[in-house]
Amino acid sequence: MKQSQTALTPEVLEFATVAVPFCTLLHEAAQMAPTELTNKLLRILPLLYIKTLPLLSSGGDDAVPFDQEEEYFLPEYVSEAEYTLVERGLEQQFGRGDLFLEALSPEMQYSDRPLTARLSETLTDIYQPVGNFVGLLRDEVFDLIPLALHDLSEQFGAYWGDRILAALRALHHLKFTESFEPDEEASPEEEREDF
Repeated sequence: MKQSQTALTPEVLEFATVAVPFCTLLHEAAQMAPTELTNKLLRILPLLYIKTLPLLSSGGDDAVPFDQEEEYFLPEYVSEAEYTLVERGLEQQFGRGDLFLEALSPEMQYSDRPLTARLSETLTDIYQPVGNFVGLLRDEVFDLIPLALHDLSEQFGAYWGDRILAALRALHHLKFTESFEPDEEASPEEEREDF
């Protein structure tokens, strides 16, 4: 019981209150209307970003109880099959809106053409590390939480934190400038009513 009390800090519990619904949302995405999914993602992604930031400051190098020279392996709860299932469900929901311009990609400096990314892949890339951490919490593997926090923090800084921001840009574009109906365009009056 002592291990769970030290591992389940207020920051970890607050992160879990957003991470669990985020994972559930992506699992249930195929059953939602695209506009509902977009609206829910626009609400939860900023919270996920905000609730991850305290984990970075609470999991400093001196707080990590393991030798960083050794290799450690964390269990992976998000299998390749599950990743593909979530990604395909999202891709189906977004349809043509799945592709978006990724202007801030590091590869942009080497390209003379605009680079595109897929919203479904971007969201699933966020889902994978978050889902792996949620799996540890669900299975109460408390002794691995400090190591998992260190891993989650490094991945957030290097990759999936930026993926949240990219997804938000793409979702904002979908909500305010794209139409989910392929042949239907809103009139100027209808567009003004949305704001």
